Amino acid sequence: MKKLLLLTSLTVMGYTAQAQTPAATPAPETPTQLVQRQLEAYNAHDVTRFAATYAENAEVLQFPAKVQLTGRTKLQEVYGRMFSATPALHCELVHRTVLGNRILDHERITGLPNGKVLEAVVIYEVENGLIRRATVIP
Repeated sequence: MKKLLLLTSLTVMGYTAQAQTPAATPAPETPTQLVQRQLEAYNAHDVTRFAATYAENAEVLQFPAKVQLTGRTKLQEVYGRMFSATPALHCELVHRTVLGNRILDHERITGLPNGKVLEAVVIYEVENGLIRRATVIP
């Protein structure tokens, strides 16, 4: 009887210990994953998801340092209008290079109203899990 009681106690304690073990938390998103998520939101024309990948004080620059827009709110306004005006807009990732928190993407933009194809390199700088700066080299 003592053995049965001991075995039951050990079994219950084992289940209790398992129940109290916290679930593994997912690994934080890498800069590469963040920029990829931003690209997918762009191609889906989901301006809310797109803007959510940027910091509140994000900047979009034209190389070397010409400020095109500042702030997540402004970014959401500008890209929202662009997505609405150009339903075929699409960004193809030609090549990606990763240097720590900097992601350099060679991008090809199609679906523009004039039929043009734009190519650029964009340097995304990630800070605290969000895109802080995107510098476009046309």
